[in-house]
Amino acid sequence: VSDCDRPMSIERERTASLPAMEHDVDDESPPVPTAGTKSRWWRPRSLADRLFVLTIAAAVVPIAVATARAINRQWIPVGDDAFFTLRARDVFTIDHLPLLGTWSSASLTGAQNLNHPGPLLFDVLALPAKLGGGTGLAIGSALINAMALLGIAIVGYRRGGAVVGAAAVAVGAVLAWSMGSEVLFEPWQPHVLLLPFLFFVTLVWAVSCGDLVALPWAAGVGSFVVQTHLSYAILVPLLGLWAVVGAAAVLRGARRRDP
Repeated sequence: VSDCDRPMSIERERTASLPAMEHDVDDESPPVPTAGTKSRWWRPRSLADRLFVLTIAAAVVPIAVATARAINRQWIPVGDDAFFTLRARDVFTIDHLPLLGTWSSASLTGAQNLNHPGPLLFDVLALPAKLGGGTGLAIGSALINAMALLGIAIVGYRRGGAVVGAAAVAVGAVLAWSMGSEVLFEPWQPHVLLLPFLFFVTLVWAVSCGDLVALPWAAGVGSFVVQTHLSYAILVPLLGLWAVVGAAAVLRGARRRDP
């Protein structure tokens, strides 16, 4: 074979071998895990993840125990709590549909009667109160507190992983264990708003760091807090403004670094 024919013969050999190579690739099948191998899904959790889950459980346990004990003792709402039961049931009516919150004790020092801004607490408790009466009211209030703690855990996890999430929900756990059992399932506004407001502060922190996913959640939780008690009417808007300004500063800095 001459030198001029060698490149062509080599090229023909390469071309002839391509279908065989493609056939071999197509015939390959994904490896099947054997009995001695473990899937990534079943790998043991890290210590930080376990701490995160245990902290959430530790925060929710006092709420569950206090509510179960109240149900077992046949807790009956009286005073303001009984009024919340009536107004929560009125959500399903037309003639008595709540449009404002309850009467506020701030009326005692003001020139006229004042109500809390909105009926969102009644809306949230409407279904439990309708189905279970006083028991449903206690369960609904307990769920508000439990969901607030879960939200704190999720936001903390989003911001810094399992360790930060555990630290964030640990604050709520300390508050839940120190408030007293009846506070954890009672719908009275000064009690039922403690953990939701902590959740709102956590959302404000997330938004001010540039986490825009937390923005609508902060608006919703902040609205719930403001509507439920008049004393938050100044604090919540100020914190919301701080969150928006912080988010704008973070996003502006990011655009400057990455034009």
